[in-house]
Amino acid sequence: MILRLNICREKRTSASFDPYRNLAIEKYLTYHVNEEECTLFLWQNRRCVVIGKNQNAWKECNISKLTEDGGFLVRRLSGGGAVYHDTGNLNYSFCTRKTDYDTGKQTEVITRAVRRLGIPAQISGRNDILAEGRKFSGTAYYNSGDFCCHHGTIMVNVNRDEMSRYLNVDKEKLKGKGVASVRSRVVNLTEFNRDITVPLLEQSLIEAFADVYGITPGKTLDSAFFSEDALSEINNDAAWLSGNEWLYERPIPFTHRLEGRTASGGVELLLHVNRGKIVDCQCFTDAMDPCVSAVIVSLLKGTEYNKDAVARAVSRLPGMISDNSIVEHIRELLEG
Repeated sequence: MILRLNICREKRTSASFDPYRNLAIEKYLTYHVNEEECTLFLWQNRRCVVIGKNQNAWKECNISKLTEDGGFLVRRLSGGGAVYHDTGNLNYSFCTRKTDYDTGKQTEVITRAVRRLGIPAQISGRNDILAEGRKFSGTAYYNSGDFCCHHGTIMVNVNRDEMSRYLNVDKEKLKGKGVASVRSRVVNLTEFNRDITVPLLEQSLIEAFADVYGITPGKTLDSAFFSEDALSEINNDAAWLSGNEWLYERPIPFTHRLEGRTASGGVELLLHVNRGKIVDCQCFTDAMDPCVSAVIVSLLKGTEYNKDAVARAVSRLPGMISDNSIVEHIRELLEG
């Protein structure tokens, strides 16, 4: 088998910094990737906060400040936590089929590219890449059937003051990392090498991509590559991704709120209980698995709100969710 490596980089125009269009392009590349093929999509967004698929937008981001300053709220298709993007940040997406999906190899592309530029990058925890103990990159993933996407950020020269202004980071999360603020936890690559630029990093990533896979990259793609049908699909998805229904989700009149944090992520449950039954439910979490929230909601809706009924519902989670710490935490929240 010969895996074909494709690079997708758009020419730098105002449209190429549109976060909704970029996520729509990523989605298209993911769900149209061929067998024995891996596409590396390199992209940048203008000022925005990107939250995980299952996060509470109002809790994670100071939306009013962000929009007043001309920024955008964005909800991605993967799980995980909120991040800040501007043009000092380079984003990457590995789009491939499940048989060729290898997060170890893909992360090695990132660390090798950064090491080429003289910075000692290393993997840490569930989804962080560090240099000298500080985070410059975070990763996340999503998949559907045979199609997989592993994506992340690389901070080249991000405005960290703006990042602190717009992100509402859970103090318990920071405490678990042993730091006082999100600003002190992260670092730009230019703090290690002031000569690094986004184009320089892009070229290093392309070279590392070929090195790690042992293959010369194939075609380089840009917007001219997309057919009219592809552009129509991308435009439709961009409109959906920028719509209020996707960004904010529907509000529910909750009567009970349960919240806590584990090493695997935070969980917030909003329950609408009527006549002793959970008639509606929302689950917000920064757990990496993007399916966690939907599974929890499907199990809890319609369940009697008593210890035995909840215990029976939660007992089904281990077979549906791989993260045992999240399962145990939900059990404690509901049965506590």
